[in-house]
Amino acid sequence: MIPNGQDLNETLEALKQNPLFYLSLGSKELFHSDFIQWLCVAHPRLVSAALSEYLYEDTTSSQAVADREKHNLDLVLRLPGFAPLVVENKVKSLVRVEQLDKYDQRIASSFRNATKMVLSFGSPWESGCYKSWRHLSYESFADALEFNVAATVSPAFDRALVERYVAMVRDLAKVASHARVSDLSEDYIGLEHYKALKDARLHDLYYKIRADHLASLITNRLEQLAPVFEGSEEEWVEQLTSNPSFFVGTAFTRGTAMINVYARSCTTGYTVGLQVQNGQFRLCMIVPTKGTSKAARRAEREKVASGCLFNGRCWFEFHTFDGHACPEGATDAPTEQDGFLGFDPGFVYRYKRIGPRFTVTKLLEVVVAYAKLMLDHCQPRASDDPRADPSFSPDRGIVS
Repeated sequence: MIPNGQDLNETLEALKQNPLFYLSLGSKELFHSDFIQWLCVAHPRLVSAALSEYLYEDTTSSQAVADREKHNLDLVLRLPGFAPLVVENKVKSLVRVEQLDKYDQRIASSFRNATKMVLSFGSPWESGCYKSWRHLSYESFADALEFNVAATVSPAFDRALVERYVAMVRDLAKVASHARVSDLSEDYIGLEHYKALKDARLHDLYYKIRADHLASLITNRLEQLAPVFEGSEEEWVEQLTSNPSFFVGTAFTRGTAMINVYARSCTTGYTVGLQVQNGQFRLCMIVPTKGTSKAARRAEREKVASGCLFNGRCWFEFHTFDGHACPEGATDAPTEQDGFLGFDPGFVYRYKRIGPRFTVTKLLEVVVAYAKLMLDHCQPRASDDPRADPSFSPDRGIVS
């Protein structure tokens, strides 16, 4: 059940009464991996019982061993009588199948007969598995620990630790459930909960999960227009082809979550896109610059940006945005005379403020509208198009 605002506050207060919660705040994801590592070594019978559905028998294994970050894998558990179990632990971020594909190669060459499991809040796949990777939710893991702890853990202190851990995981699962979009009429990011989450030092977990879920919804919509690249932004940039594609990603900078949507022109090499972060809706470009000074590079990127025309209008005029879903409040974007905002060397942007009633539905409508413009701009051009000519000058503009 997804808690409402009052339930969320009650859950946060319950977490504040749990000493393990405070111990986990230094590094949320690593804490869980470390705790499971301790459980495996100190109480292998408990872990074997809790994870029995994910283990394969191997009579050659006789000792309990748990490796952290071996071959860049979160956890490799070797329990007596069982083959190795590789655990990909996801607390704040979504599972990326391209990441699992890379791990498959390392696992095949390093561990004989290993089984593979993703441990996360919520299910990443409807089927419960991806290739040979199976999923276990933290909620189910907590249930299994609670069910087996009395019969497998003797020391009272250790048993109490496990019980505290189970309570903490269940409360964190409630927070994670609240972060996911349950109704498209919701405020897109849920900033009304920021203060309470910040006080509990869970704002990063909450808004990272929220941004990842929004990015997943955006990806589902954009896939109806063109392929969405599965991989990192760096890999997407390296694989520029004549077939246009989108990149959808998230980041967490300056204490707030950010959603990025980019497309890249096959003829100019420019990246056009949008970002949503901290109440700002940004339109942006990333252009190659050759200036030898910061001022020269800024002038160069702004010259290109001011000449970037989509259907005869500047990309940075927010015309589609205004036509589909006006933001709440006034824009803080500089006027054309004032220039642009940007980062050295080639990132240039303008933004508008979006208010608390900017819903998920509105966000999806606006992103899709801009994505269609991006896609039109990034379609391959005929060989006689001036943009395909090496002599094309950016200051002539990009006209779709």
